[in-house]
Amino acid sequence: MQQAESPMTVAEMAAKVGLSRDRFYDLIRSGIFPPPLYRLDTRRPFYPHELQEICLSVRRTGKGFNGQPVIFNQTASARRLTCSLPDKGSAKQRDTRRNHKLAAKLRYLGLQHVTAELVTGALANCLADNTDQLDESDILQRLVRHFAEEVRRRPNGEGRAEPVE
Repeated sequence: MQQAESPMTVAEMAAKVGLSRDRFYDLIRSGIFPPPLYRLDTRRPFYPHELQEICLSVRRTGKGFNGQPVIFNQTASARRLTCSLPDKGSAKQRDTRRNHKLAAKLRYLGLQHVTAELVTGALANCLADNTDQLDESDILQRLVRHFAEEVRRRPNGEGRAEPVE
């Protein structure tokens, strides 16, 4: 992502934040990105410098224009780059770092009780050894489902309840 420039079209803005034009319009409709301004004489949509900054901020921070959190999927090239980076530290250290990052992202999504230790346990229960084949977004989705079910199983929202069989 680059710095904001002179006014640009919706297609250019979508490309700048790494999304297709159709997906960008979907996110505009849902309030994640701000809508463009329109020239009165041509009725053509455009993004001035200020709105470009907001769009770049939404993409960078993961907090939508409407205040809602949003997780963007990685592009295929970003996944390849991530997979090709050399490993740093032992497998246990990498897993610990990953679980701390996942716990922070889950807390950002509203699951305030989640810790890295709970993530470790949840990954062992619901994903087993499958985490190496999944993208981070897939892992996050499964963890959100896991913790949401855990909250539903709690009687009156207190304490931990055993799974219902």
